[in-house]
Amino acid sequence: MPIRRLPLVFAAALALGAASTPAAAQPKAEARIIPGPCRKAVADDRRRCFKVEVAEDPAHPDGRHIFLDGFVVPALKPGPQKRALFEFGGGPGERMTDDVGNALEVAKALPDVDIVHIDQRGTGETPDIRCLPGTDDASIQSTLIDEWPLPLIRACVAALKDKADLTQYTTLNSATDYDLERQALGYDKIDLMGGSYGTRMAQAYIHLYPEHVRSAVLMSPVAPEMTMPEGFARHTEMSLQGVIDLCMEDGDCVKAFPDLEGDLARVKARLAQGPVTATYKGKPVTISPGVVGATFRGLLYGPESAKDVPLLLHEVANGDYNALAARAVQYNLGLNAALSQGVYLSIVCNEDFARNDIGALHREEAGTLYGSFRTDQLAAACAIWPHGHDGPELHHLKTWNGPVLTFVGQLDPVTPGVYAQRLMTQFPNGRLIRLPNQGHDATEKTYDCTMPLVFQFIETPDASKLDTRCTETLAFPAFQLKPDGPQA
Repeated sequence: MPIRRLPLVFAAALALGAASTPAAAQPKAEARIIPGPCRKAVADDRRRCFKVEVAEDPAHPDGRHIFLDGFVVPALKPGPQKRALFEFGGGPGERMTDDVGNALEVAKALPDVDIVHIDQRGTGETPDIRCLPGTDDASIQSTLIDEWPLPLIRACVAALKDKADLTQYTTLNSATDYDLERQALGYDKIDLMGGSYGTRMAQAYIHLYPEHVRSAVLMSPVAPEMTMPEGFARHTEMSLQGVIDLCMEDGDCVKAFPDLEGDLARVKARLAQGPVTATYKGKPVTISPGVVGATFRGLLYGPESAKDVPLLLHEVANGDYNALAARAVQYNLGLNAALSQGVYLSIVCNEDFARNDIGALHREEAGTLYGSFRTDQLAAACAIWPHGHDGPELHHLKTWNGPVLTFVGQLDPVTPGVYAQRLMTQFPNGRLIRLPNQGHDATEKTYDCTMPLVFQFIETPDASKLDTRCTETLAFPAFQLKPDGPQA
């Protein structure tokens, strides 16, 4: 859309009170669209970029304001009615304006639809609540012990005390932002697409503003009743067992690793004794048992990394932790670059963790490779992080009769098929498509199958008419049987 069509100021009423509250008593929130340069320049860039100014606390619009980056890829062939696809990031904590290439590709496939990427509050730099760790040797060592090193969390909370109200960076407030932005950009009904945590954002938006949703695409969905980290250890174990089973069905893999079940048992027995040591970039490092489990869980996210699991499991079982150390550092650096840890803790500590029974979590985590690492790490971090609204409505969403298309991977260690199946009971006009041999994240080959289905659905939102036979051809990649070379 031409930049001149972006209104400079748009004020919209936001009903935060009960339905019986008089309209005049309802607080109002303002969203201001400020056109400006794009964060990341790319070749043949058609985007219209801007910042969005919103109140940090929507219930107090006269208080502190924050700024969110955003862009629209305008429709190549706009129709008589303005259409838009809003894409929501995962995590929580992913910054959507980093995902330029995807937006431009989707715009080509949906020529009559504007593609909208706006950063979720807290994932950008105004204010910066990302809580980025250092990349020096000491910082890298600390992330090989703890997922959220407590000195880093304490320092981040202290530094942000006068700059941000960390209780306001929630799913519900973000959904409010998105609706104000929808109105400011001039759309009536919008299509939604989200993956992982982005499906919770989509569900929250549907719950609050159902009349403004045309359709929704949910990839690797979170079920409303899910309260992180419930199920993390158990589902990781199930995914790991699935990969081991695939290896045992593969002649070359079983020849290379004839006793993966025994390897797994030996790894668990060793980790029960405490941390392990390895060499990373020529220096000794110590790795906690929890980080070992978290690294394997990270590899299980997608087939292209899960194919390395048997080799790495076999190496660790035989006392070689160097490749694992390199993988752990690579995973942690990538995660911290991709996600705002401040947003993650603001959401998970309030909306999820506090709703769990810690004793029950520990009982279900016992005997698993991942163990109670995430539970114990969150318990420590959430004790420091400021507490706010716990969003109980997010776990008890209304039924919505609009069209919904959902995908879930057979080997997903994060949001397994049982979550998707439960979620679909709330969407009677929805369709769940299971993807064999796939995990939480999709590969390029997976996208070659699923994205044409997504585009067809968004153009004509009737999932029952989709021909999904391409999903039957989705295969697990060839296993990595030998190390590539010297480890970092």
